[in-house]
Amino acid sequence: MLKYFENPEVNRKLLHITFGLCLAASFKVSKDFTNILLVILAVCILGFDLVCKKFITDINFKNKLYRASELNKVRKTTGATWFGIGILCILPFGCDVYLVPMLILAFCDSLSSFVGRRYGKNKLFSTSRSLEGFLAFISGFIFVAPVALFAGCFASLFAIFLCVFFCAICELWESVDDNFSILLGGSILIYLLQ
Repeated sequence: MLKYFENPEVNRKLLHITFGLCLAASFKVSKDFTNILLVILAVCILGFDLVCKKFITDINFKNKLYRASELNKVRKTTGATWFGIGILCILPFGCDVYLVPMLILAFCDSLSSFVGRRYGKNKLFSTSRSLEGFLAFISGFIFVAPVALFAGCFASLFAIFLCVFFCAICELWESVDDNFSILLGGSILIYLLQ
């Protein structure tokens, strides 16, 4: 069991799930507080990424730093950067709109990654995504819906399920980072469904 937690990808996904639960709790306490937390988070993520790119020149250190999310590759733009940009793009929609996509990113994306990496055998189209991971993403609805409703989300169960399915499709589109496409695509859909 402990060996499973030594995997940096597992730890990163567990961090995503923890973030989703904290987001729902802060949403329950105060929507304004949630907005302030997200702005601070986005600025910290983007600032940290910028500092690392500009001032750290040791490639081996960068590989270690980004090991979990980038599979030992130093890219120009990391998933964390896209997440920070995504937060800034969805803030104008308001808490009631962006809560569901944030929870989808936390729960469904993590579940999809766990299942897809472990059991994924049937590739979808010409992507690296598997049918098993895709179905796990959609089944993440059973985690997202109760947490969203507990937090006081206005969206109906049908709207939440539709958003989960739409975001699963967005995740298949590999040319755009899912940390961005899920947040923006899901927020636009929830906004249109109000």
